Amino acid sequence: MQLSHILWIGGSPCAGKSSITRLLAQQYNLQTYSCDDHYEAHLNRAAPDKHPLMSNAAGMTWNEVWMRPIETLITRELAFYREEFEMVIEDLLALPRTTPIIAEGAALLPECVSPLTPQPGNLHRANRRVPIERIRPARLGSRYPEPMPRSRTSLAKLDGPRRWVRQSSCRGCQSARVARNRGRRHAIY
Repeated sequence: MQLSHILWIGGSPCAGKSSITRLLAQQYNLQTYSCDDHYEAHLNRAAPDKHPLMSNAAGMTWNEVWMRPIETLITRELAFYREEFEMVIEDLLALPRTTPIIAEGAALLPECVSPLTPQPGNLHRANRRVPIERIRPARLGSRYPEPMPRSRTSLAKLDGPRRWVRQSSCRGCQSARVARNRGRRHAIY
């Protein structure tokens, strides 16, 4: 299998994916791949016929993307990640296979990752991180405190950063529930 050297860590924001990846990479001298680091490149590569949501998102304001009703946001976000996953795979296949790679990001949905593991559902190759609901709002608040340094964050593009934190917290908790159920269905929790 072409991707048998990949370890997968998916999950919603503030679930600890990047922190776990960083620790494991340092301890075991592993390569890392972060979906977030490739987001802009993926938007630029999106073809309207193959990636309609990604192509549409490229022209949207931050308010149009993040301030929609929660249910719409979750549905569109999961569909967006399914479109992006193909590009993640292309990126991973282009990396050297000299050492194992930890791939991490919200775009690593259970239904996308599970078929690619040597044994679908193998917990030694794939893991889905879900934040604890009562901790997530505090983590978001500490990650994006106000007043925000407007020159250093894309949150400055939002009309109401505090509202975004509340909205994001609700979205994250709901999408975590959806992901948890999907992960159970695909046996990677």
